[in-house]
Amino acid sequence: MSLTSRAALSCHPSTPEPEVDSIEATVSLQDDGSLALVYVLCGRTDSLDIPRLRPPVFRDELWRRTCFEVFLKPDAGPAYREFNFSPSGEWAAYGFDDYRVRNAWRPDGEAATVFERDGDRLWLTARLPHAFFAKAAGSPQMRIALSAVVQNSDGRLSYWALRHPAGKPDFHHPQAFAAVDDALIFSKEGTGT
Repeated sequence: MSLTSRAALSCHPSTPEPEVDSIEATVSLQDDGSLALVYVLCGRTDSLDIPRLRPPVFRDELWRRTCFEVFLKPDAGPAYREFNFSPSGEWAAYGFDDYRVRNAWRPDGEAATVFERDGDRLWLTARLPHAFFAKAAGSPQMRIALSAVVQNSDGRLSYWALRHPAGKPDFHHPQAFAAVDDALIFSKEGTGT
């Protein structure tokens, strides 16, 4: 039996995107220890710049176009991991020792992603093997930051997140993370939206 939570992402007020009505993320811890993520974007998808399908390889700088992201960190300590998923099928993963201090960690293996589009709805499903985030855990409690970058057909980017810290969009900021208990229920404590 998997454990599941669902959350709505909000657009950063400095980057409004009227073509997107909503983005919702569902996170499920599977019986095999893997983490399944489903992002659903609703809106006028023909007005968005969606990367075309490519081989599902590791690629840097996916955040420069439409992509979906998850950040995972232990409740204690500053280290965390970032995972990016493009509708193209490409993906990326990074380790950080502290806020925006990248380390040499690279995952051993591949993330599996599936992208679907139907009218005004886009779905991106990703699965992370347990080994990708197990060592990032380090404590029984985890924190999670869910986010998305959406590029419209004019090239403008909007930034969506579970929580936005004050100031400019910053998915790495500690206030972007929400507490996750053993049942993957999102906590309402802390600051941000």
